[in-house]
Amino acid sequence: EREYMGYFWTEEEEESFEAEALVGRVVADGRASYANQGKARKGTVLYRIVWKIYPPDTVWYEPTTNLGSGLVAEYEAREAKEAAADAEAEREEAELAALEAEEAAAVCGS
Repeated sequence: EREYMGYFWTEEEEESFEAEALVGRVVADGRASYANQGKARKGTVLYRIVWKIYPPDTVWYEPTTNLGSGLVAEYEAREAKEAAADAEAEREEAELAALEAEEAAAVCGS
């Protein structure tokens, strides 16, 4: 039997764990502890997981090698889409600020 944060399970149950989603990604620095993984080797990519059988606030990290490639690809695609949307929003804000500055300069110059 294994235990983490007051939850207990057997090895057989562990094989049936099903991830609901990946919700974060870290690259281990070799010094920090990562919840259930403890200190991971420097450079190891760990994904934060929400499991279907545990509450969402249960912090759990797994290395890429323990996850299905589909789950990782889905997470990375979602992150890329969010980053692109953020970049677009920043570009639009910069354009708006430039237009407002031009208008202010035109008003002050007249």
